[in-house]
Amino acid sequence: MLVGYRPNREVASESQSEHLPGSERPFSSPAFFIESKHSGLIFYSTSKGVCMEKTRVLFLCTGNSARSQMAEAFLRHYAGERFEAFSAGLEPKEINPLASRVMEEAGISLAGQRSKSLFEFMGKMHFGYLITLCSHAEQSCPAVFPGIGQRLHWDLEDPAASTGTEEERLDAFRRIRDEIARKVLAFTRM
Repeated sequence: MLVGYRPNREVASESQSEHLPGSERPFSSPAFFIESKHSGLIFYSTSKGVCMEKTRVLFLCTGNSARSQMAEAFLRHYAGERFEAFSAGLEPKEINPLASRVMEEAGISLAGQRSKSLFEFMGKMHFGYLITLCSHAEQSCPAVFPGIGQRLHWDLEDPAASTGTEEERLDAFRRIRDEIARKVLAFTRM
């Protein structure tokens, strides 16, 4: 746990202001802060009251090309005011165009997201939750993951492994998309 104090600062503009650790929010009054490495949350107290930062969630699958990308986008869409969503893969690949297509059908864009390696985050950020989305990720992710509050597992079929016509493959992506949407919504209600 990190605890600190920031004395009064005169802030000329937001671009010149200081920020609390892990935050993009500037401060200009005394601020005590507590960063909980177990929950992925940052609490801070200023003269204007106590604030809580968003809980960080990392979705992990093998390629970070479909399931984890969709989960990241759904969490941001459904509860972005409460959660900060991230995704990564053990062996990152390009985002699957069929994943982008079925998310567009649901009115959610994957634009701005990119495939990332787990090692971009491991030991560098604290997450309230790590959610593995396939058995390979669950088995291959290190048992001890620094900076993780809770670890959950959702065993989802890989839509990229589906075969058949393009329409049959799209149907597989749609089924997984809808299953992820239900799981993310349930997660936000915990």
